[in-house]
Formats: sequence, C-alpha cells, structure tokens
Amino acid sequence: MALEQDFDEGLINETVQVQDSRETAPRHPADTQTPEAAEASATETVSNLMSFMPSIADQFMQSVDAATRKLADRVEDAQSLTPHEIKAAKESFVGAMLEAAGQLMAQREWLVDEIRSFDGLWQGQVLRKIKETEAAVEAEELRIRAMTDEDSVDLSSVMRSITALNEKKAYLKGLKIQIPNNID
Repeated sequence: MALEQDFDEGLINETVQVQDSRETAPRHPADTQTPEAAEASATETVSNLMSFMPSIADQFMQSVDAATRKLADRVEDAQSLTPHEIKAAKESFVGAMLEAAGQLMAQREWLVDEIRSFDGLWQGQVLRKIKETEAAVEAEELRIRAMTDEDSVDLSSVMRSITALNEKKAYLKGLKIQIPNNID
C-alpha cells in the first residue's frame, strides 16, 4: 500500500512537471514587430521545440521505469503472494503504463499543435516576403523603363539593372514555390 502511495505521489509530481514544462514551453513570434526580431524569435522557438522533444521521451521513460520498479518490488517475493495480490500488481502496472502512454500522447499532440501553429507563422512570413519582393520587382521594372527612355543612360547600366531584375524574379519564384497551393 505504501508503494502505491509513493508511486501515485511520484506520478502526481511528474504530471505537475509536465504541466509546468508546457507552461514554460516556447511561444510564437507573433507579437514581434520587426522582421528581424520575428526571424530571431522563430529561430529561438524552433530551438526550444527541439530541446523539448527529448524531455517528452525522458518523462515517458521515467514513468515506465517507475512502474517497472514498482512491479518488480511487489512481485520480488512471488512465492508468498496470493493470486489476488499478483492480479492487483498486474493491474497497477498496466494502469501506470496506460497513464504514461496517455501523458506521452497528450504531450505529442501539444507538440504537433505547436509545430502546426509555427508552420502557419512561417507561411505568413513567406507571404509577407513575397509581397515585398513583388513590390521591389515592380519598382525595378519601372526604373528600367525610365532608364530606357533616357538617352543619357549607358546601355551597360540598363543591362545590369535587367540582370538584377531577373535575379529578383527568380527569388520571387522560389518564394512562391515554398507556399503550397500558391496561385501565380
């Protein structure tokens, strides 16, 4: 009975630790204002998510280890146990394993939700960059038209500007490829 109580208290402590780690888990860069700050925050968020992943596995393994130790302690002297005590030990072990699996699945779902949410933020940043690049392409096209209308502009300057414009268009095309179901 004392072992069951110790195990239950350990499980409660582990559950509290899981909840605490979720509360201190990474948040998204949605509240940042500058693109540079958003990018730095996004990098930090990915880093935090990556470091949180092993802790999920560690917590699961600790729960499994605790349940296994408890079962081993209860059945250590199996000759003196009644069938009822063996059945109770088995049920306790199965319950602890189901609890550990439930915690693992809950943490996995949380992590999947975080990654999906982050993916949406990433797409938003790519869409913003697409709009900025489209505006830069349009401005460059207007500048090249103005250059070709002036007789004083050297042809090599126009050619360099056209090359830069083509690079921006290629970059824009690459950005658009990154967004699924993009419309040209």
